[in-house]
Amino acid sequence: MANFYMALPAEEMARQVAVLLNEHNQLRKPHTAYTISRGAGAYFVDIVAGTVVGCSAIHQETEEATRQFHLCVHPNFRRQGLARKLKLASLAHVTTPYVYVTIREDNVASINLNMSLGFVVVKKDWVNDHNVLTLGRMTRDVRPTASELANETRTFPEPCKRNPDTLFYTGT
Repeated sequence: MANFYMALPAEEMARQVAVLLNEHNQLRKPHTAYTISRGAGAYFVDIVAGTVVGCSAIHQETEEATRQFHLCVHPNFRRQGLARKLKLASLAHVTTPYVYVTIREDNVASINLNMSLGFVVVKKDWVNDHNVLTLGRMTRDVRPTASELANETRTFPEPCKRNPDTLFYTGT
């Protein structure tokens, strides 16, 4: 079987991901190579000529839910399908039945991308000086047992609750 090696050392990739996020996302606090490389996320990156031009990350938060975050594409590489490619690559590695994202309400492109992939708005929060939407979706067909439906014993990311009739999540 073939072996594959990264063109960039992991620490350099983490540094470039931090720069990309800090310069092109509206994050509350800046990242460093250390915070990226020591964080809980599994990162998916696209590299062009030795430079990280896009990234996406996932983190399994519970047995039932995974958070997808840090989807970012350098402005020179936008509108070429790279965000969708990175999003789909990260979603392909989700092993939980539910995945969600949080997005600033003014990030229309990201909201549209997620909705085109079956995500629905489940929550809206005021954070600092802007609205943040939580969008989520099932990742596979999950059929709860009768006792789970009756007792709501399954855990999902708050404040989302499953509607037992449709298997969709709604905000509380």
